[in-house]
Amino acid sequence: MAKVRWGILATGRIAHRFAQGLAKSKTGVLQAIGSRDLGRAAEFAREHGAASFGFYEDVANHLDVDAVYIATPHHMHETHTVMCAQRGKAILCEKPFCLDLPSAERALAEVKKAGVYFCEAFMYRFTPQTAFVRQLLEQRVVGTVHHVRAEFGYASGRNLENFRFERTLGGGALMDVGVYPVSFARMVFGEEPEKAAYAFEPAGDGYDGCGTGLLQFSAGRTASFSCAVHVAMENQAVVYGSSGSITVESPWFCNGRVVVRRPGLPDAIHGPWEMSDLYAYEIDAVAAHLATKEAPEMTVEDTLGQAQVVGALKESGGHAIS
Repeated sequence: MAKVRWGILATGRIAHRFAQGLAKSKTGVLQAIGSRDLGRAAEFAREHGAASFGFYEDVANHLDVDAVYIATPHHMHETHTVMCAQRGKAILCEKPFCLDLPSAERALAEVKKAGVYFCEAFMYRFTPQTAFVRQLLEQRVVGTVHHVRAEFGYASGRNLENFRFERTLGGGALMDVGVYPVSFARMVFGEEPEKAAYAFEPAGDGYDGCGTGLLQFSAGRTASFSCAVHVAMENQAVVYGSSGSITVESPWFCNGRVVVRRPGLPDAIHGPWEMSDLYAYEIDAVAAHLATKEAPEMTVEDTLGQAQVVGALKESGGHAIS
């Protein structure tokens, strides 16, 4: 089978990681790199062996590009998704997909119109570890799930020139890393929450430097999460059921253990799993599901649900994008 030829929009840290994942994937090859800066695009192309480089539009228009990974800042995702969809490219867009639900709906309407593949790039969803956690939930190993607790936080500097620290560009803890525990809780419960609340410590121009949220699902079941861009956290997830708990030691990078604890039984310890590359899994999923236009691990419906919940959390915290 011919390999999927990829273009990458942007040349930042995560674009480099994606290119490394492409090199380790079974199905993909790097064809082109796009940037606002041709010098940076040329340097990236040399480092990762891309056949060509240019501006963002050049990658979208490239006849030898089958799929595009959008790694640009959050506020540019809608524009670049529409651009790539209209040119018939399969799309893998870095999370969070858009700044708000209306933006996501507009972009995905163009995706549907063009009939192209789309996926929001929550890479943890595609790993063997997450597949195993899903299996435990389906088998009701810990009974009925009543609560989920998860966190994702890191201690960064306060470089205000980075879009991640500009509120109106979608910066802050919730949009950068809080979306992961929100996504995890929604996956565990398999439904959308009925209520959402978020409180945070403001930093810089008012973005959320450290925050905590609560989601309430049907029958009063709950999920709590914490996130931060200036505070290091344990970065674990725990699922509490009626007959035990599941601790995922490394839910986002999927390089830890999954521990099942049940009263009266010894702990069941699984993993860590032997990993090929964290990004290679989602790259190979694109190739596997090009014909169906979406991957079951992260559907278009899931992306819209995620956008709606994150929007409700932001509104609750008074953190609406202006």
